[in-house]
Amino acid sequence: LKSNEFIEAGNYIDRAIKMNAQNINYKKLKAEILSQGKKPQTALKLVENIKSEKLYSTDFINKVNSMEQYVLYKSKKNYSEKMYHLGYYYYYENEPAKAVRTLQSALSNKKKLNKDVYAILARVYYVTQDYEKALDAGMKSDKSGGDNPVALMVLGDINYRNKDYKSALKYYKKAEKYGKNSYMPLISMAQTYEQMQNTKKAYEIYEKVLKTYNNCYIAYYKMAQKDKTRDIALLKKAIEINVNFVDAWIDLAKISIERDNISDAKQYLRVLNYIDDNDYRYYYYQGMLAKKQGLDGSAYFKKSLIINPDYQPAKEELKI
Repeated sequence: LKSNEFIEAGNYIDRAIKMNAQNINYKKLKAEILSQGKKPQTALKLVENIKSEKLYSTDFINKVNSMEQYVLYKSKKNYSEKMYHLGYYYYYENEPAKAVRTLQSALSNKKKLNKDVYAILARVYYVTQDYEKALDAGMKSDKSGGDNPVALMVLGDINYRNKDYKSALKYYKKAEKYGKNSYMPLISMAQTYEQMQNTKKAYEIYEKVLKTYNNCYIAYYKMAQKDKTRDIALLKKAIEINVNFVDAWIDLAKISIERDNISDAKQYLRVLNYIDDNDYRYYYYQGMLAKKQGLDGSAYFKKSLIINPDYQPAKEELKI
């Protein structure tokens, strides 16, 4: 594939799939090979097949979504449509500057296409914290049809960030109505209800999500906070889906320290240090672990406060 020998690449991947037809990574590689050939549209059916599988890992799901957009880019003939899918691909590849430039070049006189282009632009601007441009792009998409779930989610997120929770709920509910096979509108609704002090409604939604989706790490994490009889199992399920989910590793370490599971706590903190060695909570719980073992954890608490001077638990340990 890297040598552009697509026929040979196809022959080898077909042999691999024949040996192990269940391996999704093999199917993904075949789709990549097909996308580079003379008929890239043939890869789309394979991508649809992969997406119909029970995918758990958020990282793998993002890779499949990225590949889907690249295949669509290769398949389209219209310039604006090609640039739209290429810009979407750059978004999934975490290249926001390229995404913005490419999406801006995708804007055309097609109202429907522009609605979708503005929606992805809004999301890119939001994740890069350019909230004013995110709002502008989101509103342009909304005015062009009002049924793009990506734009609706961005508008909901902006209102949530501004603590206008009623408006946020309105957009999240519309996003759920028009979205396809996505749990994010429901999760955002639940988090909004939590902010409105309606925890009963929030947890009803989390439970609903887990009955429908098997790959929502946030719902598993939230239910772990409610169900103390299964908290460890639920947290492990969350990180099985998203291994880089820091909050779940933090809670695993916290619970292990509280329950005197020193060995487990050390293991969880080692992983957390690998993911993000600049998280103030990591140093706080290292201090709590040291304290649990009869050691002086003050150096860790001080380090925690250097990173986050307002972290109250560390201040209380140092009696500040």
